[in-house]
Amino acid sequence: MYELLLEKEEKLFFGLYQQLKRQNYSGIDELCSRLGVTAPTLLQAVHSFQIKGYHLKLGMDIIKDGSRLYLLTNGEFSERRLFTCLLDRSIGLELLLELWRNPSYSTSDLAKKTYHSCQTVRRRLRNLEGLLACYNLRIVLEKRPMLRGSEAQIRFFYLHLHILLEEALYQNDVNEVWEQVVSLSEERLKRRLTVKKAWFDRLYVAKAVGLPDYRFNERGYRFLWKQLLGLEPLWLGGPFQEVVKRYFEFDCKLADKQEEICGDLYRLHLMAHLFYGDLTVSFAHEKVLDTPANRLERLFREKLPDYAQLLNRHPELPLCYEIILRRHRLDAEELALTISV
Repeated sequence: MYELLLEKEEKLFFGLYQQLKRQNYSGIDELCSRLGVTAPTLLQAVHSFQIKGYHLKLGMDIIKDGSRLYLLTNGEFSERRLFTCLLDRSIGLELLLELWRNPSYSTSDLAKKTYHSCQTVRRRLRNLEGLLACYNLRIVLEKRPMLRGSEAQIRFFYLHLHILLEEALYQNDVNEVWEQVVSLSEERLKRRLTVKKAWFDRLYVAKAVGLPDYRFNERGYRFLWKQLLGLEPLWLGGPFQEVVKRYFEFDCKLADKQEEICGDLYRLHLMAHLFYGDLTVSFAHEKVLDTPANRLERLFREKLPDYAQLLNRHPELPLCYEIILRRHRLDAEELALTISV
């Protein structure tokens, strides 16, 4: 999904990286067939990457060995840093950031500001329609503002863009994320763009997760974000707690962390009900292999009303469960090691 932000050559290189990540030391002809390009085009993308010196900066390279290519990485390599580097030339990202700073811009305004032709601006914005649709947003080229959708959802989309670009946000540093939420809100307020009403079905969400009766304005919106980030308490609904309790009948090792895990899962579900968009901000959906995460998903399917609808909107939820459980498992192991030492 986020690959739609990349320029053509960068998108090809990232696709090659993902192919080699799955099956290293692959034949060039086979890779060309999978990626739908010719061998000279593929090798040119690799050469361009090396000419820019990214391989030295990132600690990774793609090496040609006869008729095969293989991926080399060192311990400092980060896939997210690779993607951020590849975004350097992104016209789509440049246009989105300009629309954030100047919401009332037209295509001609964007063309003048970014020194691109109107045709290029229109083409790049149309190319982003798939990404924006995942966030329940759309581009209307003939009207202003061009970016259409609820104010809260627009802010959520731009928060994810910043997470793509800033490592500290992706590392789930709660204070960093909160500061970014406040910063984005302040920028919109300067342009008199405010959250004035609920952007979701309040009755449905209240029934599903017991959402309190917020007064939706800027103050209420920020308080909600504090709750989503765990900076303010949330009161869990009965059905949700019962499902999680059932899970801990199978996973005794994390029983001591039941309250924390239950809170994390509840905040995750609340965010999934409130916002559209991939909650993992990842480049490819990994297959969930973790048995506890699969068990948790089955329990939610069986016990939570309308869970199938939520899962259809957020297919990444099982992966989120795995991430949460893995983090708490590591914390528990570190604590046990500290005590034993």
